[in-house]
Amino acid sequence: MGELTHKLEEVIEALKLALKEAENNFRRIQSLHGQNAISISDLDTSRKGVDTARANLDSAKQELELARKGPRIEDRDAAEASLQQAMAALAMARDRLGK
Repeated sequence: MGELTHKLEEVIEALKLALKEAENNFRRIQSLHGQNAISISDLDTSRKGVDTARANLDSAKQELELARKGPRIEDRDAAEASLQQAMAALAMARDRLGK
């Protein structure tokens, strides 16, 4: 878990920088649009860039939170059930080999 959280923290830092860059770009485009030097389409594209960068950052933060919490109870229960099935299959195989 430690390596995963470390990598996610690095990704989050990179995404923070990407968001800041997208916001700065949007402000420049917005200013140029105010001077009629940029089309509304360019302004919309820049706005979408900010929205996408923000969504990517939020998603990475959620992933990090989940990684820090560890597996969910349902996942642990499913893994335990799989383990029990494997152990039962092993016991049956050993029994068959013994006969």
